[in-house]
Amino acid sequence: MAADVPGLVTYIAQTLADQPDEVEISEYSRGRQRIVHLKVAPDDMGRIIGREGRVANAVRTLLAIVPGEARWRLEVANEEEVTNTEGGETTDDTAGKADATEQAPAD
Repeated sequence: MAADVPGLVTYIAQTLADQPDEVEISEYSRGRQRIVHLKVAPDDMGRIIGREGRVANAVRTLLAIVPGEARWRLEVANEEEVTNTEGGETTDDTAGKADATEQAPAD
């Protein structure tokens, strides 16, 4: 029996979201990775990600234990990010922020 990972992510996201009709899931492959791309309304981003990323990390943990050869990965984006990246520009600077918070102050 094959695992319905996109169905699981859809169920979790729609249950958490205030606007479940705005939840969109797409799935694609990158090598041996299977990626589930989750798009939600901007107002639901906090509910999907959770405090300090706890909800998103819990979903990622569920994806990590799915049996099979493929490794599953979760990507979360809101409508604003998708709209801005379609024009070739990206507004997602969270990678830079994460690097800055991990470094200790130079004092």
